[in-house]
Amino acid sequence: MFINKIDNLLIEIDGSEIPILDGSIQEFNEKLTNNIMEINKIATSFSIQNYIKIEDYEVFPAQSLEIYCLVGNNILYWKEGNPLFPAKTYGYIQDYPILQQLNLGNGSDPFNTLILSKNKPINNPFLLNYHKIIDFLGDIYTTNIPYISGIFFLNNPNHTKNNKIAIKIMEIYERREKVC
Repeated sequence: MFINKIDNLLIEIDGSEIPILDGSIQEFNEKLTNNIMEINKIATSFSIQNYIKIEDYEVFPAQSLEIYCLVGNNILYWKEGNPLFPAKTYGYIQDYPILQQLNLGNGSDPFNTLILSKNKPINNPFLLNYHKIIDFLGDIYTTNIPYISGIFFLNNPNHTKNNKIAIKIMEIYERREKVC
């Protein structure tokens, strides 16, 4: 919901977990834009004011949200308002037996998961970038800061690095709140 600037939304699920869908936010976004909703509050913004570097992530001040995402040798530029799909959950076929043993990945199937093989290239390598941007937005949203603007350079993103940058942003935001 971060990219829709909605910061207070209740979604009720009829089941034990959210279905894996296709690993993207497309279906949720379509539901939000194609249905009438009562919106109590539109998120306010927090703009990054100074350069931040955490490991191989860099953040620059900006008045909008922009992301450059490098995965392998492919870099994808995304700006708020642009679609974040197609994006699929993905994994290597070689890891599937391990996931089964751990009782993980139960919602995945060949239709909603991009199945990778170390010996076969994928048709659209940017699918991985889209998925990593969605992961990043989800991890950044855990700061509970309604809307963050800045230019983010993500180098082979993962949840660990995403969470480190989220913690840094939260620290900056909390310092700002104490001064105001």
